Amino acid sequence: MRVALVGAVVAMLVLARGGAADEVTAVCLELHCYCDGPGEPDTVASCDTTCEAVCSPSAKVARRLRLARWSRTSQVGPSYTSNDAGGSATPAGGSLGVALEGRFGRPLAGILVRLALTSTPIVGAAAGLAQERALVFDWFDVGLELSPQVAHGRRWSVRPTAAVWVASTALLGCGGCDDVARRLGTDDSYTDWGWAARLGVDTYLGASKRLGVDVAIVYSAMQVGDLDKYTVLANNATEHVAPTWMVQLGVTGMPGGP
Repeated sequence: MRVALVGAVVAMLVLARGGAADEVTAVCLELHCYCDGPGEPDTVASCDTTCEAVCSPSAKVARRLRLARWSRTSQVGPSYTSNDAGGSATPAGGSLGVALEGRFGRPLAGILVRLALTSTPIVGAAAGLAQERALVFDWFDVGLELSPQVAHGRRWSVRPTAAVWVASTALLGCGGCDDVARRLGTDDSYTDWGWAARLGVDTYLGASKRLGVDVAIVYSAMQVGDLDKYTVLANNATEHVAPTWMVQLGVTGMPGGP
């Protein structure tokens, strides 16, 4: 006699160690149970049973996108370079910023999402922009990050990190920029797109190896405004180019461990 229990869905996931991606082997749609021997009563509970799953090997289950790494860091480097019709200037004072990052995927690699806010002095003499401090906001940075484990002990682990991302930037808190735009009769939002990359080392400490220190160098190819593109239309009185490099230092964590 055969009793079929329909509707039991079983998802079997095989997680390879060392940062390999999730592999789905099958999805079981039915569970069929059989009583041993002839003449058994028409109930599963009253006899010894043998059960087998009816599976679909080709079925797929969506992978979960989980937070594999996070970091809260400070960044320091040279000031932004300001360009206008009168030339270029890099004001003294330097840039200071903060960044919040998250990597979604596996401990080895995943999708990087990033927010950053940087304070820098800017200037624009030919456009009548006096030196002042402004804020540059990275409001939607997305890219890829790789972080293999190269050495570890009982209470420590070292992972070099490499990342590259597309950066979206906006210039905030610049009253002089707004004044220049109004005087020229333009509607300049001072937003732009660029890209950046980072190389560093994460050192995780403690028995769980889930919290540590992040040290990195950030390379930027970003700016806000575009003097060459809008010279004829006077849509940008100045452009402000990010420093080529900045030093990043902060704390990092791996919620799921190494």
